[in-house]
Amino acid sequence: LGGSVGEPTSPPPSLPPPPPPSTDGPLFPASMTGGDAPLFSDSPLAEEPKKMAPAPVASSAKTANATATETEATDPNGTVVDSYNFILTNLIEMNRLWIRIQHMPGDKTKETKRRRERERNDLRILVGSNLNRLSQLEGISAHEYGSKILPRILEEVASCRDPLAQAYLMDCIIQVFPDEFHLETLEVFLGVCPKLREKVNVRTILSNMMERLLHYYQEEKLVNDEEDTNDVKLMMALHSFDMFEECVQRYYEARGLSIPPKDVIRLQGCLLNYALKIAPHNAALIARCISVCARALSTLQNQKKASMMGQGIVLGGGTKKSMELDMEAVATAELEKLLSVPLEGMGLKVLEMPDFGMLLVFLPWGNRRKVAVEMVKGVIGGGAGEDGKRVKDVSELEQLFAILAPLLRDEGMAAPAMYDSNDHAAGGGGSLISRTANLMGTLGITPSAMDQNDLFGGPNAGVFGQAPSGSFGGDIQKLAQFREEQSLVAKLVHVLDHEDTDVAYQMLNVARRHIQPGGAARITVTMPAVVFAALGLLRRVQGLEFPEPVSVPKKEKEAEKEESKKDGDGVEATKEAEESNAVEEAKEESKEEGDGEETTSADDADAEKSSPTTEDASEKKEVEKESIAAEEVKEEKVDAQPNPPAAEEQPAQLFPEFTKSVNCRKLLVFLQKSVAILAPANPELAFKLYLEIATATDLLSHTTLPHFPNASSEFTSIAYDFLTQAFLVYEDEISESHAQIRAITSIVGALTSCRTFERTDYEALITKTAQYAAKLLKKPDQCRMVCLCSRLFYVVGKEDDTNAYRNPQRVLECLQRGLKIADACSMSSSNVQLFVEILDYYVYYFEIGNPAITDKFVSGLIALINEHFDSIGVTTAAIAETRAYYGQILDQIKRKKIEGESKERFGLIVC
Repeated sequence: LGGSVGEPTSPPPSLPPPPPPSTDGPLFPASMTGGDAPLFSDSPLAEEPKKMAPAPVASSAKTANATATETEATDPNGTVVDSYNFILTNLIEMNRLWIRIQHMPGDKTKETKRRRERERNDLRILVGSNLNRLSQLEGISAHEYGSKILPRILEEVASCRDPLAQAYLMDCIIQVFPDEFHLETLEVFLGVCPKLREKVNVRTILSNMMERLLHYYQEEKLVNDEEDTNDVKLMMALHSFDMFEECVQRYYEARGLSIPPKDVIRLQGCLLNYALKIAPHNAALIARCISVCARALSTLQNQKKASMMGQGIVLGGGTKKSMELDMEAVATAELEKLLSVPLEGMGLKVLEMPDFGMLLVFLPWGNRRKVAVEMVKGVIGGGAGEDGKRVKDVSELEQLFAILAPLLRDEGMAAPAMYDSNDHAAGGGGSLISRTANLMGTLGITPSAMDQNDLFGGPNAGVFGQAPSGSFGGDIQKLAQFREEQSLVAKLVHVLDHEDTDVAYQMLNVARRHIQPGGAARITVTMPAVVFAALGLLRRVQGLEFPEPVSVPKKEKEAEKEESKKDGDGVEATKEAEESNAVEEAKEESKEEGDGEETTSADDADAEKSSPTTEDASEKKEVEKESIAAEEVKEEKVDAQPNPPAAEEQPAQLFPEFTKSVNCRKLLVFLQKSVAILAPANPELAFKLYLEIATATDLLSHTTLPHFPNASSEFTSIAYDFLTQAFLVYEDEISESHAQIRAITSIVGALTSCRTFERTDYEALITKTAQYAAKLLKKPDQCRMVCLCSRLFYVVGKEDDTNAYRNPQRVLECLQRGLKIADACSMSSSNVQLFVEILDYYVYYFEIGNPAITDKFVSGLIALINEHFDSIGVTTAAIAETRAYYGQILDQIKRKKIEGESKERFGLIVC
């Protein structure tokens, strides 16, 4: 025979090894059919194997390379061509008989049909054994297989028109023949796929062929055991991808409108997985798969619309849903999987694919939310370290938020307008905005500067208190999922960053604009992230707008002055030379033109004008020379003075120029509007954020005070206005007792950290806070909060802080007011507990040296507490806890009596 070809690299698992050739009986015995009559009656085909079996072949290289033509002429017993021709004939006849079994006469009951299907499944192994014999024939080259054997098999596959036979034969071809045969004949094999019946799963056929080829591509060596040093396999793999893609396109065209969307998506998913395996980092292949899938689905949708319009359904009242593509649950799941595949490896690079968003539209809103979650996780996981998972500019962020729309708003809500980089003041809103006139005026914003669409009172005001339309109905799992999704959006805001502070500000603007329409439940989680990200950006902008001065030595400054003088002298000399040249040129022109009678009146006028100009320039030059000489004399006198003052020897301070368009004032406006959006949805959270911003603004004022006093004064007034706004929110929106206690505690903490307020302003704020504490509903709460407010009147600042506010008498008034409220409480246990807490305040102020708190007050309160404890009969758990607390205070007083520094002062206390 011809040259020897090795065994197939991956034999089919379902095909057993063929039986040894028999020469005594028919090829298929009667026992295979389960009856008395043989499946194939006695015919010349049964005797052909004996006549056409080729003789044994020598193993020499010369015989292995002999062609079939030479063998035909020299071998009278038959050739390999006779063998595969016979097997192919037998295969075709057997396949046709196998197909005809289902059309045999008999009962048409379901049981009969099921029995015949079982028989067909049992007999298909016999059909496949012919292909297995073909693959084991020696002497068949890849070229001969592709030009003579495979075309005949594929012709039979296409013409048999039986889905089961077509699918089985295609799978057998893939499994039994070696890899090099498939590489040679891939285009021929794929050419028959569009001709298969609709019930044949073409995706499975293509997937099996891809797996077979990948098995070869992943090996390190070529077919002839040579090292693949020139990426030959990679080029072959990319070429095979083109052929697979062309096959899929022709399959789409052959099926037309009858192809369901799930088949389109599955085929493209198959191609996408193949592309990721052969070239994981080739974004072009992934983009092609996404683009082809989007175009195919769009074509199906357009064809459906055209078909319905042709039938008059639209004119007859067709709904929007009837015009959309029918996406089954399977198709939706497959599309979701398809869109999630590139997110894992590409991250934000998918935004560069224009068809990714178009393909995303075919998903239902709930499935789009799952894709959005995968996108957010990819961005958060990459952070700012990976280029593929880092938002680079505002336009990319807009595309990202378009994909994340299901996480940001409910279905049916309109998308926000695109970001305008020139409108930095966009945003804000809520019913509380009408009371922010003072703050807005301080920040340079007037009502006339706000258009009707602004969120401070425009048409969109008041929509932020809406709850999400999809209520959870008490479903804890859905609620937890919702919170997790919004937490991911909040984390996304924190990873938005850019080297340019202006771009970073624009990104925060885009984030706020997309977060804003989400409703109360969403912005309660996501808007605080925008606020704190803006506070972080405020510190960056502060470093650029109000930097530390750069010291320049005096000698360098004098050298700069001398250079500027030299430059000035050079400029004057140049001007003088130019003027003299102009006068000489004018004289020469007048001589050339003739006498004065020939000169025009206009020339005379110009000459009259030029002569005084020259004289004035010469006079100015002389005056400047005199002034320069006088300055030189002054400088010589100054240099001659011995021991100049030390202040003159200090280096000069220069401040770098601020070139950014977004300054601290603009960021404070942004923060104000962001909190105003949140205020109607969650007043308590907005209240705390106002305090945070006020504290940050006060710190900004304190740090800019040494070198920028004017800016510091402005920021102080802004911080005061933020606190005023917080007080307004407290008065109008916070009415629950526990929320009021938390709010007053937060106010005390914020005010004690502020350091730049004027005394009158600070007194107004702390007095108002004390009044809030005195108006609480419950007496114990009043007592505790009034005593807490006493800290506002005696601030213990840092060692270098000499402006800390201290009013000892007001502290005493707060504590005495607390004692009156505690004495008014009817419950004895609560009464004594409040007294002990007030004693703790008295001891604290006595220890830090408040002159209004004397030892008599402390001793008298101790005696009062002892009387109350003596009058208590039954000891409860609360009383026991109060006794322990009281004992700790007394132990502290006793320790202070022993210590050297406080021994004399605490020794006067009677306990």
